[in-house]
Amino acid sequence: MWRVLMGIVLIVAAAGAYFYVFERERLARALDGTPIELPATTTEVYKWRDQSGRWHITDNPPEADVPFETMKYRSDDNVLPLAPSDP
Repeated sequence: MWRVLMGIVLIVAAAGAYFYVFERERLARALDGTPIELPATTTEVYKWRDQSGRWHITDNPPEADVPFETMKYRSDDNVLPLAPSDP
């Protein structure tokens, strides 16, 4: 009996590990609103203007000679401020 129980526990643990590593977004949606929600993550994004005046918001900083602003993005907010509109 205990071998069957241990087999079930191992299968459930393996499925949970798979979803945590490979299907994190789907797992987060499934756990949203439950007491076991995944913690929010923070990412840095970079806001800068190119030579033609267009705004860019990327996860990679621009070239060394381009001034930029660093912004924090939280995965649970899902909102970035809008870039200024072109005149």
